[in-house]
Amino acid sequence: MPERAYHIKKYGFSPENIFFFDTNVWLYIYGPVAYQDWKSEIYSSALKKMHDLGCPIYTNSMVISEFINSFARMEFKQQFTFTRFKDFRNSPDFLSTAEEIAYNVKRILNITLRCDSDIADLDLRLIVDNFETGSYDFNDLIFTEICKSRNMVLVTHDGDFKGSGLEVLTANRKFLGS
Repeated sequence: MPERAYHIKKYGFSPENIFFFDTNVWLYIYGPVAYQDWKSEIYSSALKKMHDLGCPIYTNSMVISEFINSFARMEFKQQFTFTRFKDFRNSPDFLSTAEEIAYNVKRILNITLRCDSDIADLDLRLIVDNFETGSYDFNDLIFTEICKSRNMVLVTHDGDFKGSGLEVLTANRKFLGS
């Protein structure tokens, strides 16, 4: 089933919409400063519109985990003292990074609702079968199932969701086919 993909700047937001933000969007909004670019403004603006309308925005522990780990690795790549990530993470130099990550995670948690799925709610065999094809990220498959089961609109910049069957908001021109 093809997804219904819309450019996020042109979407007609409604308080009835229920949104789930992919990790990459949270990184554009609350990630390291070096990760900020034109996408940051687009997704931040959309988040403000959703918030002003009172639209429910969901996250879960997997998204938060991906956000934390991605943010930390981006910061690691920008420093020149350590050659191994774990050495950086276990150093006093990491403390300010950990504080910055925690601050931004708390910002996300303050404006979202939680939707961690019970593993019994997921058809893990089907998810693993799809993963086995080598075409999908495992977490993306879980996010797809969560969005389908709760009728959520996915907000992402990740082209891997093409063909997911979801309603998708994005600024990714390749995803939109333009």
